[in-house]
Amino acid sequence: GTGVALADPEAYPAGTKLLYREYDVPVTTYLPQERTGEAALPASFDWGPLAQNPLGRNVVGEIRDQGNCGSCWAFGSVAVLESWINALYGLTDTDLSEEVLVSDCCPAGDCSGGFLDQAADWMVSVGTTTETCWPYTGSDGPCSGFCTTPQLARTQSWSYACGNWWTIDINLIKQALVNHGPLVTGMDVYTDFYAYSGGVYRHQTGVFQGGHAVLITGYVDDPGAPGGGYFIAK
Repeated sequence: GTGVALADPEAYPAGTKLLYREYDVPVTTYLPQERTGEAALPASFDWGPLAQNPLGRNVVGEIRDQGNCGSCWAFGSVAVLESWINALYGLTDTDLSEEVLVSDCCPAGDCSGGFLDQAADWMVSVGTTTETCWPYTGSDGPCSGFCTTPQLARTQSWSYACGNWWTIDINLIKQALVNHGPLVTGMDVYTDFYAYSGGVYRHQTGVFQGGHAVLITGYVDDPGAPGGGYFIAK
């Protein structure tokens, strides 16, 4: 995966009141006292190739290719559920269908882009099926083309790691990774990202191009890296 370096965190104090979404309903929660400081978190953690997690193995599966279709939002959303299934059932490469979301069935988006919150709502209310049942075409498609009796996989609920889409709190993201698993998120893409080939990416030059959805699988605290560390992303 790629590394995305971000700025230093501005952590919420213990007991901060936050709102998050569960079944699309705002729910009030308070940050627990014991999970508010970076000292409570490991220096590095990963559900992916580093396998620095309670299971001691990679549960995120292989990297997929979205092709010439702006369907990153669907790939990231499906990858979360794939990781959960791999973790729960001792599997390594669960392959679920992104085409269900990209097709006309799902209102969250298409090859021109989509919305992660609407995709998450879809994964709760409807879900997806296997890649074999409904293969990816790399293009917008009709609400058809799946196997006769699809087995649907759904997620039970979802919430924002930081309380809402607009808040970026590095400490809360790290806590969510450790406590709940891989996270789908959006990143800003600038022209210098097109030249990325590996290692830690940090925007330095170029103009804003748009958003890209990725799956954050872990992080590494590194004082030598800009921002003090980086996230690991699929």
